[in-house]
Amino acid sequence: MQSLLETAMATGNLIAFFGAKLAKPPTPRGGTWVVDVYSIDGIILYGGK
Repeated sequence: MQSLLETAMATGNLIAFFGAKLAKPPTPRGGTWVVDVYSIDGIILYGGK
């Protein structure tokens, strides 16, 4: 998934995510999240060319 995201960013293409927003995700080393956290099951990279 990382390479698809990097490719989309580098080429300016669109991406779509399959997943769900997590209501109370665990945090690394405790604390709280200041952003929404999602569980991603898949990514589609759309080529615009």
